Amino acid sequence: RPVYSHLIAAERLLYAAQGRSAAVTIADVDGDGRSEAVLRSPWLSVTVDPGEGGAVTEIDDLRRSINLVDTLSRRWEPYHQKLTAARPEAGTAAGGGPAGIHDLVSVKEQGLETLLIYDDHRRGCWLDAAFTATPTLQQMVRATWGEHRLWSEGAWELVTDGASRRSRDASVTMRRSIERRSLEKTVSLSRGAPQMQYRYRLAGEAVPVVGMEFNLCVRDPQRLEPRWEPGVT
Repeated sequence: RPVYSHLIAAERLLYAAQGRSAAVTIADVDGDGRSEAVLRSPWLSVTVDPGEGGAVTEIDDLRRSINLVDTLSRRWEPYHQKLTAARPEAGTAAGGGPAGIHDLVSVKEQGLETLLIYDDHRRGCWLDAAFTATPTLQQMVRATWGEHRLWSEGAWELVTDGASRRSRDASVTMRRSIERRSLEKTVSLSRGAPQMQYRYRLAGEAVPVVGMEFNLCVRDPQRLEPRWEPGVT
């Protein structure tokens, strides 16, 4: 979080020096070989990744230097295999010698292996899904809602053209076609206030349940109170 804070503060100063009111930049900002869209206003900087299902992967509050999408996805880690392997007796290693710190991981608590749940996608914002039925809470917690999906996840196409542009409000649109269905997502930033607008359009077929997933980081409420810095516009 401190690294994010310093990077966002540096971007804010650069943005102020350029004198922009609102802008959209299309570039490969994360080095994965695919273009993303970065929307900026005097208040917010938002990154939209078409390759990640059209998700919003970063929302920077420029006034407070906070990334509101500084989240973690549940991924496999090498030490997890100790929880699923045969459990050695407490105080001994698998080879019979004294237990080291890495051996103690496997005997710390009974049943830890049942908590190993992995996400099949990055925990960003504005992830869309279409379901035949509403997933249960446990299906959402354990990421096992796949059987209810009407179609698989996939990349979106950026409609906004050009490497960068300026307008009163920063906005970008993405589209995706699946058989007879046409999907469109638009995210916009207001120039005059710290506000975002999301628009989602589905055409071609009725969908019983449309799901929108937003993952936000947990923050100290005191840090989210208004804080104005002199000399920064």
